[in-house]
Amino acid sequence: MRQVPVVNKLKTHMTKQHNFDLDQMKEGLNFYHQVKLVNYIRRRIHQTSCISCDQQCDDIPSLLDHMTTTKHIKQLPNKTEWDQPQYFFPTYENDNLLCALDEDDDDDKIGDESSTPIIAEDAPDAKDSILLTDEAVLQDLQNT
Repeated sequence: MRQVPVVNKLKTHMTKQHNFDLDQMKEGLNFYHQVKLVNYIRRRIHQTSCISCDQQCDDIPSLLDHMTTTKHIKQLPNKTEWDQPQYFFPTYENDNLLCALDEDDDDDKIGDESSTPIIAEDAPDAKDSILLTDEAVLQDLQNT
């Protein structure tokens, strides 16, 4: 089930209350980079650490104060920090924000040179399969 209205409310809250524009932050990133960026930001906030300078804070309000004062809340974190395989895994189970990333218009642009094409493999020929040793089954599959 898609949670687009909830995600839109979340994005509005982040923009109005915290001056954090996720859409601007993820602009130009492919889907997988967006997932890693969101997971990185969520983990850093959960750990009460600044997403840009790694400053550790005592609590979320002091972290938000630091990030707002230093304008780190508007800076894309260093790619070497968030572009790590560990950030393919969500910080929060069933994260609605991650589920809504593929619904954005900017994702996976057709003709985007940075995207990797997906090439389907050829289906193996049933007669070459070592798993099909029963001649009657093989004959039946070849006739259908």
